[in-house]
Amino acid sequence: MAYEITDFEAQVIEASHETPVVVDFWAPWCGPCQFLGPVIEKLAGEAGGKWKLAKVNSDEFPQQSQQYRVKSIPAVKLFVNGQVTAEFAGAQPEPFIRRWLAQNLPSPNDKLVQQAANLARVGQEDQAADLLEQVLANEPGNAHAALELGCLLLFAQPARAMPLFRTAEQDGSLYQFANSLFNLAELLTIAQAPEKLEEHPVKPVFLQGLSALKAQDFTTALSHFIEVIQLYKAYQDKAAEKACVAIFLYLGEDHEVVKQFRRPFGMALY
Repeated sequence: MAYEITDFEAQVIEASHETPVVVDFWAPWCGPCQFLGPVIEKLAGEAGGKWKLAKVNSDEFPQQSQQYRVKSIPAVKLFVNGQVTAEFAGAQPEPFIRRWLAQNLPSPNDKLVQQAANLARVGQEDQAADLLEQVLANEPGNAHAALELGCLLLFAQPARAMPLFRTAEQDGSLYQFANSLFNLAELLTIAQAPEKLEEHPVKPVFLQGLSALKAQDFTTALSHFIEVIQLYKAYQDKAAEKACVAIFLYLGEDHEVVKQFRRPFGMALY
């Protein structure tokens, strides 16, 4: 199978909007390129169309080599939607390249996850949930789908959301957000069994915060949680502090409620 290209714009940039393109910048005189070439060609043959290989002779495409900062060859770059999303240099062994591909190739379900997120934003949450369930049935480890579905289930079915957030935590870029939402889901499940909470004078205030949280009344919830922090910060393994952090992450830094409570929360901590 021939992988040499003649038109960089069409065969790499435009093509990458349909299928990820792995570009191998090489040259006939380059010894390490002769080692890497057969390995990456073998993997391309096994890919089953999930990605395409484009071999670019850097001597014949000097403009593109300069544009994409190819300082030494072989240089391998992954193009997705016209952009370089990952790269490596040198004649790496096959196990390294397999891991690199597994870590960086986009999931074929990513478009469905984005479609579900768009549906959720316009209030079509049931349709979004159905789509995400479909993605996770096909790809149980899809962290973004797990996170989106967990957010949809968070307040109505927190116990179902918890393992979804654990799945999302496996993606390092999502860990902080997913972990905070796991803590939030855990608190919401505790709200259904208040007898499991530590007995302390601040418990009624904490329960009021949980009740408001369940109703998604974030202003009232934050008020009560901050009061708990002021009275007894260590209550229930600093649950009030974790709840505040999780709410801030869930709403986003630009949300008016977050802006209102950031300073009181910081003052309560210190």
